[in-house]
Amino acid sequence: MTLSSLSVDPSTLRPLTQGDFKGDSQEKAPLVSVVIPTYNYGQYISAAINSVLDQTFTDYEIIVVDDGSTDDTTEQLAPYRSRIRYCHQPNQGLCAARNQGIRLAKGQLIAFLDADDYFLPEFLSAQVAIFQQQPDLALAISGWRMVDEAGQPLSDVALWHHLPHLTLSDWINWRPLLPSATVFSKRWLAEVNGFDAGSFPAEDIDCVFNLILQGAKTCWVKRIGVCYRQHSKAITHDTPRQVRAFEQLYDRLFARPDLSDECRQLENTARYNCLLWGAWRLFHTGYPAVMVDTLHKALSFAVSRPTATIQQWLSFFENNCQTHGYVLDAEQLTQAPGWQTLLQRVLHQPPPRVSVIMPAYNAAPFISAAVNSVLAQTYTDYELIVIDDGSTDDTLTVLSEKFDLLTGRIRCQSQPNQGVAVARNRGLALARGELIALLDADDFFLPDKLTQQVAICDRHPQAGIVNSGFRVVDAAGVTITDVTWWTAMPKLDYFTWTLYKPVLPSAMMFRRRWIDRVGGFDSRFPPAEDLDLTMRLVAAGCPAVWLKQITAGYRLHDNSASIGGTLKLARSAEAVLDHLFSQDALPTPMRHLAAPARYQTLVWVAWRLYSTGLFEDGVVYLNKSLDDAPYITWVETVNHWMGLFSECDRTFGYASQIQQFQNCKAWQNLIGEMQQSALSVSQSASVAGDVDSL
Repeated sequence: MTLSSLSVDPSTLRPLTQGDFKGDSQEKAPLVSVVIPTYNYGQYISAAINSVLDQTFTDYEIIVVDDGSTDDTTEQLAPYRSRIRYCHQPNQGLCAARNQGIRLAKGQLIAFLDADDYFLPEFLSAQVAIFQQQPDLALAISGWRMVDEAGQPLSDVALWHHLPHLTLSDWINWRPLLPSATVFSKRWLAEVNGFDAGSFPAEDIDCVFNLILQGAKTCWVKRIGVCYRQHSKAITHDTPRQVRAFEQLYDRLFARPDLSDECRQLENTARYNCLLWGAWRLFHTGYPAVMVDTLHKALSFAVSRPTATIQQWLSFFENNCQTHGYVLDAEQLTQAPGWQTLLQRVLHQPPPRVSVIMPAYNAAPFISAAVNSVLAQTYTDYELIVIDDGSTDDTLTVLSEKFDLLTGRIRCQSQPNQGVAVARNRGLALARGELIALLDADDFFLPDKLTQQVAICDRHPQAGIVNSGFRVVDAAGVTITDVTWWTAMPKLDYFTWTLYKPVLPSAMMFRRRWIDRVGGFDSRFPPAEDLDLTMRLVAAGCPAVWLKQITAGYRLHDNSASIGGTLKLARSAEAVLDHLFSQDALPTPMRHLAAPARYQTLVWVAWRLYSTGLFEDGVVYLNKSLDDAPYITWVETVNHWMGLFSECDRTFGYASQIQQFQNCKAWQNLIGEMQQSALSVSQSASVAGDVDSL
């Protein structure tokens, strides 16, 4: 079918729908649709079309979407009208042109050829062969040849030598994409609704990210298939806008609620690589000052030591210049405004040893105190990463108005509300330090916290956890009591962790390698994800030591003691224990503690409920604990309950409510049932004794 110059109904510029991906049943459709979007590329369009007509594979159609060209494109296309489908539309941008091509395409496969590029003769044959071997592919991509404006070769790009399998990590970290070298399955393009104009000029990789996050399969066609033309028009567009678009692309990607933990863990490396690429593009296109600013940003994500970081930058620039057919001008690079200042910063600010991770959700009343407590540390080799978890109050405003978020010392990222576990995992993905300190946004550090805990880590290089004491304060920061768990639990072994669980994240420090080993926080157990992480670390054999000092403030306020939160904590703590003891690989010594661990946890949960005034719910958990109670008589069990309640009240500075608790009907009913059960057992034993005497 041939289309002469076709005026486009404005309705065709709407967003794509599933109907746009259906084939034409009126005639045999070609297997491949080659879509060529063009805007004022009259001087190159003939070469692009001829490269398709010269293909050894012939079951294709050519669709040229002219996006409102004002040059001689129409005249250049005149000789091809019988061999192409031609669509002219008002200028809407590249995304709209590609999406229009998708609407018109009849093929099962779609190749997008930019009008200034051109195929080598075997390109479609090789691509189709791959799809025939792997029909479930979403896309296949070949290598490409860099050529100059006249079509003279500069270099061949065959990235499969470095990224042989096109894994999720490859795509997120390196974005190895050239649209003209890629053939897409139309069915898979339907899954992501084509190209999003809001992502331009990063719309092509945005499309691929959407595909791989849907589970799409991708592969290389390991041959050079396309010539990628370098010319003045191609490299003088707004590069700063392009770099910003890729930064925003990663902002959206890592804020997605449906993102896998595997993908989240790539954030720091991906952002570093993206900014380094952006810096080179800015250098390549003549924006030296913006290039230096971009490298400043990249430094916030660098994990190598100073000299290695500088060498990475130089090697990256040299390789990319070589790929584009010229030698890096080192003098031009080093004369860029701010370059020497940047080098001084690199040399004097290597990656921090400690990463402080602070998740924040509606924390405006307390977050200034939390951040200031980090900035006031006597230890200075740290970074602070704040993850705003979809706050609806003034948390972000407070951060931006009171703190300089551009220095690299404080990094702030936002995401839709997904819970503390996801926020902490995102912080871990961004963290560059070998030691991790967690700080809840309503808590605070005492000034020597990091100094003292780092010193313990240095003295005990095998330790994966350093635990410490903490100060309980009220909403105004007034001291209620100090918690020194080590007095009752002098040794942090599997026995102590399993039975008593002395866990407060803000008072702890972790070695990064141990957290990575067990996979970070599990979002299935809010708000007991910190308990779950600690127990998994213990089960994995992670050594722990005490720092026998108070290092953090634990703030009690209305939200921290909410009824809904306490009920959720009770259910979550119980679920953590059930999950822990269901694992086949659990060490035998820990498995033997299952019954006393459940008992201790259920009684502690009962106290938490009691402390919030949820007396009846507290009784429910005490009743549950009876199945694992270690005491012989019901009186011993009750005495232990009340003793533990009193101890916890004293430890956390709560006023005792035991008298009120014992007056509630649920408690009295439970005591009555325990007495009756004991009496029945006694009577049964007496009858058995009488029978034996006969």
